Amino acid sequence: KISGNETFILEGIDLLEVKREEITEFSESMYEAFQFIYILCFFNLMFFTAQILQMIFLKKLDRVFAFPTISFFSDLILFISSIFTIDWITNSINKGLSQPGLGEEEIFFRKLANFQQIVDYKFEYLLSVMISCLILKVLDLIQFSAEIGPLVKIVGKMLGDFMNFFILYAILVIMFAIVGNLNFIFYLEEFTGLFESCETVLDASVGNYNFEMFSVIKNNDFMTVFGDFYTIAIVVTFNILILNLIIAILSNTYNIFDNRSNGLYLSKILSTRDELNYDSCYGAFLSSMPPINILQLPFIPVAMVFRYGNQNLVKVNRILMQIQYSVFMLVFYTLFVLVSFALIPFAWIIGVIDKVKSTTPQTPTQDKILNLGLFVPLGIPILVFDTFADLYYFWVNNFRTNLQKIIIQRENSTVSHKSLREIMNICQQFSEMKIKSVNTGRLVKIFRKKFMVNQNLQFLLFGQIIPEGGFKTEQQKQGRSYTFKSMKTQELRDQREDEIHMLDDTFQHHKSKHMLNQFNQIKKILMNFTFKDKGKQVLSTEIIQHVMDEMRHERKIIMVLKDTNVDLYITQDLTEINLNEPETHEGLDLAIKNTIRDKLNFREDFAQKTSITRLNYIFKVLRHIFKGKASIADPDGYKDKIRQLEKANAVKQAGLKKQKSMISTMSRSQKSGRTAPSDEEGDAANSQ
Repeated sequence: KISGNETFILEGIDLLEVKREEITEFSESMYEAFQFIYILCFFNLMFFTAQILQMIFLKKLDRVFAFPTISFFSDLILFISSIFTIDWITNSINKGLSQPGLGEEEIFFRKLANFQQIVDYKFEYLLSVMISCLILKVLDLIQFSAEIGPLVKIVGKMLGDFMNFFILYAILVIMFAIVGNLNFIFYLEEFTGLFESCETVLDASVGNYNFEMFSVIKNNDFMTVFGDFYTIAIVVTFNILILNLIIAILSNTYNIFDNRSNGLYLSKILSTRDELNYDSCYGAFLSSMPPINILQLPFIPVAMVFRYGNQNLVKVNRILMQIQYSVFMLVFYTLFVLVSFALIPFAWIIGVIDKVKSTTPQTPTQDKILNLGLFVPLGIPILVFDTFADLYYFWVNNFRTNLQKIIIQRENSTVSHKSLREIMNICQQFSEMKIKSVNTGRLVKIFRKKFMVNQNLQFLLFGQIIPEGGFKTEQQKQGRSYTFKSMKTQELRDQREDEIHMLDDTFQHHKSKHMLNQFNQIKKILMNFTFKDKGKQVLSTEIIQHVMDEMRHERKIIMVLKDTNVDLYITQDLTEINLNEPETHEGLDLAIKNTIRDKLNFREDFAQKTSITRLNYIFKVLRHIFKGKASIADPDGYKDKIRQLEKANAVKQAGLKKQKSMISTMSRSQKSGRTAPSDEEGDAANSQ
């Protein structure tokens, strides 16, 4: 018996030892979990701290701080919950554990005592609140996604409709509950009170109904039948009518905002642009994200003391931004290091396979040894050294500040306002002829003739313009005679000056270069305006006209919005003023000078915007976003109208040229005293 008791006691001691180890392990894991929560709560405080810092520094920058928002209140609730959790862990779980001189046994028993005291504390409620706030924070960040963000915004819009539906739902529940309470209060326990009646109606509305419930009513068949019809009314009203109503309401809301999903996404971006725009003095305090913004705390007093624009503040902001960026990049750099080394064996296997595939019987033995024989044993060391080089350049390139050296500088457009008017005039003519589209090459040819590209190239290459019919023969030259009325020295000197002036081709040289440059600029603009549709390069004259009109009207719209003396601008007369000759503007009024300056600046911006606008890119983006089928009118259907327009313009130009030639000949004859050529000679000259 004594031996049996000893065995029983020893087994009990072993069992207690096992229980003690389990309790010790459980308490240690619980303690570590609470310490992890304790640290996370400090990080949670930084969300609301970021809101406060944004509010302060946006106010300093005279920017808009969005308030009130769900994000602000969720961060506030998270801040308060974290404060309570930190206080609870500090004064309950960690109570008495930081005293010096405590052994492991003493710490263990104090932990058990602390857990015994807090076993009834409902800390899970605080954790649930904090997790809910963090999920709302995640939803707020997801709104910056172009794919998921609009869906979150649509769900937010649906909440308003759902609240309206909930009011209608609650009214119907209360109505049916009152009817059931009045009629069945003495028969069924489910309707003995208003609250119980509401619970019964709610169960029936979600499909948890029971017709057998009314069969317990004795000696009153009418109430039994009435109860069945009462249940049928609840089921039909809620499960059929109300359920389909909420589906229709939410579907309608989704259909309305689905087509505007792009706008919902952009609205989130625009609403936060004041917070996201970098500032040289406070950018590091605005753009940082929790919990990295905990690094801002030592720098906040400095930012509050210095005035805006102070160089010391700019330096502090730059240093803080670099510190936060370094911490942020460490996360991705660590991930890059781990993935790079993990992929080395796979890269070696793929390299061996590629070298085996690239080896053919015709490959020399020396190449086989170099390509395959050396790579098999030395491939992994090579890849390791290559990875180290990648790690170095990955880190260095993330901190490059001289990126402007690899940025392509924007080429300033040299197209003149007159050339842009030529484009608009041709598009206007096409619109009047109801020509909606034209091949790009066809319109380029029209401008090539208009700017006399061939003649100007001939002049720059050969020093003279070669007529279309060639030069006149010697007989044609001799056929034209000049008769001088007198041989006075002054008239002969004037004639000689005219001949010298005609020989001086400086003006024509500049004019030819200018016209060729304008043609090249117009050609670039037309190529930027070109749509690529079904393998064709097409210009839509209506779209070009509308785009350029919108650009031209932008300045006047801004003037009206800013109310900058629009009436004075309208009454100013600039018809007699050459805007391109600044020396003639000295004696003008200050208001007219300002108007001329604004107009010239606008023309320069207008030329630059027109030169860089690429309609085909915009067309592709819009078609990708709106997922619709869009096409440009086929230009082949307007060939006949374009020929008629070109023919009419050619006749008009020929008439103007003839008239100009006759006027020039008459003016020279009057000045030099020479007789005008005969009609036949004039017609021959004009035809040439």
